[in-house]
Amino acid sequence: MLKRIFMKNLNKTTLIGLFVISMLMIGCEAAQFTSKGNACYSSGNYIDAVNNAVFALRVKPKHKNATALINKAYPEAIKKTDDAINDEKTTLAHAKDARTIEPAEKIVTDYKNLVTMIDNVKSLPSSITGKFEIKNYKPAYEDAKTAAAEAHYLEGDRLVALGGQDNSKNAAKHYKKCADFVPDYKDASTKYETARVGGVKRIAILAFDNKSGKTQFGPVGETVTDLIISKVMNTDGATEFLEIITRDQLDKVLQEQKLNVSGIVDESTAASVGQILGVHEILTGQITQLMTYRPAVIIKNYQDKRDIVLKQEKYMDNGQEKVRDIHGTVTADIVEHDKETSSKITGSYKIIDVKTGKLKKADTFTEEFKFTCQWATHQGDDRAMSSSTKKLVGQSEKVAPSDEEMVSNVIDKLANSLSIKIIGYAK
Repeated sequence: MLKRIFMKNLNKTTLIGLFVISMLMIGCEAAQFTSKGNACYSSGNYIDAVNNAVFALRVKPKHKNATALINKAYPEAIKKTDDAINDEKTTLAHAKDARTIEPAEKIVTDYKNLVTMIDNVKSLPSSITGKFEIKNYKPAYEDAKTAAAEAHYLEGDRLVALGGQDNSKNAAKHYKKCADFVPDYKDASTKYETARVGGVKRIAILAFDNKSGKTQFGPVGETVTDLIISKVMNTDGATEFLEIITRDQLDKVLQEQKLNVSGIVDESTAASVGQILGVHEILTGQITQLMTYRPAVIIKNYQDKRDIVLKQEKYMDNGQEKVRDIHGTVTADIVEHDKETSSKITGSYKIIDVKTGKLKKADTFTEEFKFTCQWATHQGDDRAMSSSTKKLVGQSEKVAPSDEEMVSNVIDKLANSLSIKIIGYAK
């Protein structure tokens, strides 16, 4: 009976304790949102101030500081954003061509922020929101999105009328942007595809010339080229405005024209060969250095020490038996091994404009691949070792890659970095 009463009282005490803890946590969370909101208000970011007050009031509807914050921030947010929209509309009315895009997009953003804020406020109890003027900005928001889509659409038309590959590419980007505001806006998707095709840059990547003197690793130049093409073709979005002529296509044309790859990589011959290939630009490159380094192992000797409880002993204190710890220092002698090897490739590349025969881009490259391996052995007391030493002791020596594997790895890294540069160049 007494046990049941005790357990019942214990359960009540536990529940009360949990309730108190939960209330404290709720109050703390509400205070954090309110504090963040007040900081936003102080910096003039009234919309974020309102949103944070809303979050606080969702957690604790009667939070006084959050209520005070939303009461002063809400009208400020409406007024400041309405004023900004009116200013942007004035700018838009006087803007021409591409200058209409920025104010049109700002208006969309402002309306979106107002709609989101008001939806957040409307989620609160009417006892809080009853004193606010709840405006419906959604129709204006939809109109603003249509205006922004139209601004991009007209800019696309303007660029197409100017003609040229770069203008077509930029026009396609504007037609595509229409969908960000209004899906399936007018015939923007059709115009996008037409402009995109006109803006595509066709590039032939010739096999890199291996001038490193290292021939034991196979056709390094061809491998670099093939990997670059493969990585570009398999990167999402990379070929939106870029078409790469494969090496098979290139070899076929060169054979038909009875030409060799060597000797056609300078500006003087690029135009004629490029026209035969049907490309806008030619990328050529050369490898000037290809190095592999023998594995080197650096050995470090050190000792780990730690004070620990070695044992416990009993003793008498005022007639009572007690237990005390006996401390001592333990040590472990560590032999750490650091193995490292690497391969390195250097060279340069250039992009030649077929139409003009001029050099459009030139750059050098250096890529390095490193293999590292760490492990350790020890003698002594395991308890002396630090956690990092224990981790090393748990590792075993790994076999370093062969020279062929090292070269393959560094070539792959080079192809990856060059493919990224080519993709960025074509965008």
